[in-house]
Amino acid sequence: MKLRRSAPASALAALILLAACGGGDEAPATSGAGGAAGASGAGGRPAGAPGSDVTDLAALPVDADGPFLVGYRVVERTYTPPGQTGPRKLKVHLWYPAAETNDDNPNYGPLHDPLAYRDAKVTKPVDPAGFPVVVHSHGSSSFAGSSPFLVHRFVSQGWVFVAPDHTGNLLLDPPNTKDRPIALYYERPLDISQALDALAEDATLGPLSRTSRVAMTGHSFGGYTTWVSAGAALDPAAVMKQCDSGSYKAPCTDAERAAFAGALAEPRVVAAIPMAGGNGDTDWYGPSGQSQVKVPLFMMTGSEDGPQSAADALSRISGVPLTWIDIQGGCHQTFSLGGCKDISDSDSFSIVSTYALAFARVHVLGDATPRIAKILDGSELVDPRVTLKKKD
Repeated sequence: MKLRRSAPASALAALILLAACGGGDEAPATSGAGGAAGASGAGGRPAGAPGSDVTDLAALPVDADGPFLVGYRVVERTYTPPGQTGPRKLKVHLWYPAAETNDDNPNYGPLHDPLAYRDAKVTKPVDPAGFPVVVHSHGSSSFAGSSPFLVHRFVSQGWVFVAPDHTGNLLLDPPNTKDRPIALYYERPLDISQALDALAEDATLGPLSRTSRVAMTGHSFGGYTTWVSAGAALDPAAVMKQCDSGSYKAPCTDAERAAFAGALAEPRVVAAIPMAGGNGDTDWYGPSGQSQVKVPLFMMTGSEDGPQSAADALSRISGVPLTWIDIQGGCHQTFSLGGCKDISDSDSFSIVSTYALAFARVHVLGDATPRIAKILDGSELVDPRVTLKKKD
């Protein structure tokens, strides 16, 4: 799978130019409306169509993309977060197994994806229970489709992949913490819940998707979002310190302080995969907040991106089934746009997507195949550059 990409992720000027040239998505459908005409109704899996011979998702090789085509569309979601007086508008991006191709390939930020098909007809799920679901949180100053290799691995293997654009923290928004609204630290987990609601209420994909038990991935700031959505508790004293730190666009209002104390965990998340971020954020969780997580976690880091926070988390956190892999040569963008100097994109993307899918298959699908077990217990390394550690 090869995606066309502007220069590295840090080349903001190139990204701005592309956005100005119309590289963004077309107008989204309204959440729950069923999308554009081409996406309405399950198309079935006619003989000879990609994936038509698949009868068990657990039988597909976990270390390669699967046979299903990738459909794509965008819906809108509007809600008013606690602590705010105005509506928050989200674009929720939906990728799903498709029954057909077309000539309408989407762009995600600076990326053009020739292997996804906008508004393609939905295929029929392999399992009558519906498509398994993974929800994703992008990093700061990024976009929903910023880990397209992960999208392709899951959707081609028969999953629905859903990701919101975190409004106010996107590609062209100010990248510095000093310019960041502090409310983003509770709005991001709420965006994840809203994205799952948008999928569940969608007239086409909702009835075909298993939204009650989902896996979650997140990159960088999305790693923090993943921890919180999985149940990590924000420490009241730590939050108060952040509110009064002067490090953000404005101090917390009283309503925002109350919002931080509200329920932010997403109970539909049953397995969480924070990547390159969120593992050492004791400035928010305090010393024990991460130990409040009750679902299995799989941390991923790269050796060139300061993995010490994950090592500290592994030793500090108790009572949480926790696995950690570190990828030798991996950098911060190993889990997103790539371009690391010490490991190829094809190698790093394959490592990340294989471990993510294996973990999700166990905890969402109940996959008990021997090879998956070996990959996740470390007795079979996906790549010799991987170091795996576990804490049950």
